[in-house]
Amino acid sequence: TWLVWSKIDFATLTSIVAFLATNLAVVMMMLGALYLNFKLPKLYRTHWVMLIGSVASAIILAVVTAISAWGLASKWVGA
Repeated sequence: TWLVWSKIDFATLTSIVAFLATNLAVVMMMLGALYLNFKLPKLYRTHWVMLIGSVASAIILAVVTAISAWGLASKWVGA
């Protein structure tokens, strides 16, 4: 609640919520799915082609999330 009562404008608050609800949550779920894939017995794991695509997607999503977090942080600080 401290974030709501601070002097941050509504557009920045909306950007923070959108970042947390979409970018960061999707990356965390993707990394969790990759982790759980390796916890499965070898017979039930994903095919290597799908695994390569999943790892590539996770890397791309992580980079885009980091760029988005950098932009949001600079917007929040006011730079």
